[in-house]
Amino acid sequence: MQENTQSVHAQRGFTLLEIVIAIAVLALLAGTIVPMVGSTMADSKKAQAQSEVKAIVEAIGRYKLDTGLYPPGEQNNPNANFGSTDSAMLSLSTTLVHGTKKYLSKAITRDPWGRPYIYGINTAGGNITDVFVLSMGPDGVQQTGSAQANIGQTLGDDAGAFFDL
Repeated sequence: MQENTQSVHAQRGFTLLEIVIAIAVLALLAGTIVPMVGSTMADSKKAQAQSEVKAIVEAIGRYKLDTGLYPPGEQNNPNANFGSTDSAMLSLSTTLVHGTKKYLSKAITRDPWGRPYIYGINTAGGNITDVFVLSMGPDGVQQTGSAQANIGQTLGDDAGAFFDL
């Protein structure tokens, strides 16, 4: 009779200690995996931003080489403004996507973090970069100033691309 009682107790389930150990192991695994996934996603967004700014700059460059002019827009002036808005990026993207020739396959107006790309087109010539396109990166803080953009350089976590004739 005593054997039956032990076998019934043996089939009841996990002990509290076993459950606590299993939860601790799962928490340890989650603590290791979550930062790796977050880092991979951040790297992916940075790579996407870099790819998009390069595509926009190359499209602007091809437009200039084909037409002899830069695309029209509020940032196309001899002393390029350093900043951008949704409407400026939409105007630029629309020209590059819906013109007589498609320079971009789709409109690109916002970076992977949801902020408008920053761009400038300088038509004055000289020793400064004609075109720059920037994303402020994951922190949303523009670290590249006009002095760096004018020599084709980015700072911090900004993603940038440049075109100069």
